[in-house]
Amino acid sequence: MENNALVGPLKQKPATSYDDDDKILLSLDVKARDAIGNSLPYHMYHLVHNCESAQEMMDTLTVAYEGIMEVQATTINNLNQRYEHFFAQHGESLTQTFNRFNCLVDDM
Repeated sequence: MENNALVGPLKQKPATSYDDDDKILLSLDVKARDAIGNSLPYHMYHLVHNCESAQEMMDTLTVAYEGIMEVQATTINNLNQRYEHFFAQHGESLTQTFNRFNCLVDDM
């Protein structure tokens, strides 16, 4: 459940009316944006370089890497189904079965 105070567009106040807490939060946001931007490979940086806040950057990256919530739920359901129906395939060695199982567990 979302906090009703945070729903809707943000109302920015002019920089001249910032108090000490606002300046600290702004400084932390700038540091977080720099850390996120510097930790990304170049081919992923283009997704977030125009974001205005660290939270917006993280939301963009979450959707890019994990997908939206419906996609995540579908992926989890598919992995659970694959796990429940996991059997060794005919002619497969124990090592191959173990490797397939490890890949499935890692994906989960």
